[in-house]
Amino acid sequence: MNSSNFEISEHYEGETEDVEGKTKNYTFVSSTLDSFFKVGNIPITLKRKDTEITSTVEIPYKYISEAPAFDTVGPESETFAHLIGLSRTLHATTLTDSYTIYGSSETVKDELSYQWYKNGVAIDGETESDYKPSVSEVGKFKYKCVITYTPDADYSQSTEIGTLETKESVVTVAPWTLTIKDARENELKANSSGTYTLVKGEVYQFTLDNADTSVTGNSIKMGAISWSEIESSYLDIVKDDTNKFMVSIKEGFATSATSKIKASYQFAGSVFDLLTLNLNLIPAISGGDYSEWSSLKTQIESYTDTTIEKLFTISGTIEANETIEIKGWVQINAESGGATIHRAPGFKGYLFALTETGSKLTFAQNQLPITLDGKTKDGEQVEADESLIFVGDSCELNINNGVNLQNNQSSGPGGAIYVLNSTLNIFGGSIHDNVTTSSDFGGGGIYIEHTMGDAQAVLNMTNGTISNNSATKECGGGIRMKGGEVRITGTASVTSNSAIAGGGIYNETEDNPILIIQDTENVSGNRFVDDTTDVVYGPNIFEVYRIGESGDEINTPY
Repeated sequence: MNSSNFEISEHYEGETEDVEGKTKNYTFVSSTLDSFFKVGNIPITLKRKDTEITSTVEIPYKYISEAPAFDTVGPESETFAHLIGLSRTLHATTLTDSYTIYGSSETVKDELSYQWYKNGVAIDGETESDYKPSVSEVGKFKYKCVITYTPDADYSQSTEIGTLETKESVVTVAPWTLTIKDARENELKANSSGTYTLVKGEVYQFTLDNADTSVTGNSIKMGAISWSEIESSYLDIVKDDTNKFMVSIKEGFATSATSKIKASYQFAGSVFDLLTLNLNLIPAISGGDYSEWSSLKTQIESYTDTTIEKLFTISGTIEANETIEIKGWVQINAESGGATIHRAPGFKGYLFALTETGSKLTFAQNQLPITLDGKTKDGEQVEADESLIFVGDSCELNINNGVNLQNNQSSGPGGAIYVLNSTLNIFGGSIHDNVTTSSDFGGGGIYIEHTMGDAQAVLNMTNGTISNNSATKECGGGIRMKGGEVRITGTASVTSNSAIAGGGIYNETEDNPILIIQDTENVSGNRFVDDTTDVVYGPNIFEVYRIGESGDEINTPY
């Protein structure tokens, strides 16, 4: 062994090997205690023994010639997908699991520890032999693992640690974009739970693209991506000659269902799952495209089926001069540029009214913007008699991201929506800047009322906002409850509304009230109109319970 292998070379005098070839003796001369030497990659410390410094150290082969060698960590360069889960696991390991020491086999894996580094900086908590690089940040990163070998002190006086590094693995995290478009080039958006809705009769183009054109060499090839349905078999999936995938619901599909579709990527002989999408499948039939109110009214009112949705697509700016009555299951989506429905000058009724038991109206299932505006297209305020939408007995209204109900001034129940013995689901969107001037009803944003024993009056709100609405002469600036059930959960927000009492929500009932607020932040920042009074009328929530035949009231302000 050459003296250049030692950090303090002048202390080295020579080495001898025993006749059985099991150990080597290294002889050092030192005038100081705890002198440090290094043989190959193994550090050695001479310890005091009694009153003398040990001059000869016996070291098993385990610490010298058979110290672990380590393999590399995958390819030198690799491209990962950004934010959608493609990340190849890097692996650091010994080439051999065990070594022979004094004639017996010794397993060394338990004596190894690991620390992964990114661009030279230790990654907190990454101390296993496997590491899956993060794909939350776009860029090129260098990863390595420092592997520490702690020998058993029983075999030697050496108590120091030997370390080896894997070679660096260069990882490029490339940004990816997912787009889903229908045949009219309208892009689908996921709802608040990340689910996409496909409608029977439509053909959808699924594209997963690498937007980083600077990635070369091992960049991901689009031809290596494939889509497949999992857990069900409702879809036809066809790949065209440009590596785009066309997806449609199969013929014979007749009942709403859920499904999943998965994108996979083949690379270096392995298949990786890129992402999985949740799908709602609807056996809807197309009702056509509309940019004019009277034609839309004629077609919607002629549809009375309450088993299959009919999809109507609207675009541009539309003037509403009559109420459209919903008698079946209707879905209204916008084209990619969005759509706005204004009151025509002098029109004071509902824009939409669900009048037939069991009817259903869904807005913006594709998440593209639809606005219902109580003002005219010229910005003039209409002093209307009614809210924008009426939901009658045992009906259902669904509002998704992209929907705006705004600027309506009503002298009746609810500035934007009146719910009577029916269900309103708000999955997103915004109900804002509406007013009710009624002295009998209230509900600047929504008025919900329960009058029938078996029928439900329910508001479920999991996302979206109800804001800047007011009840100028009554209660419930955001929501006025008269019986029924209201649940405000998730990221839903009722804020900046005002009323005489219950600026956010006013709950008045003779039954057992059901008002569920997941977090105080869900209903906050509202006010009752007279902030100077000594009586607190609930800036955010005010509840009135009438109990017993006498009608005694219990008032609870928040």
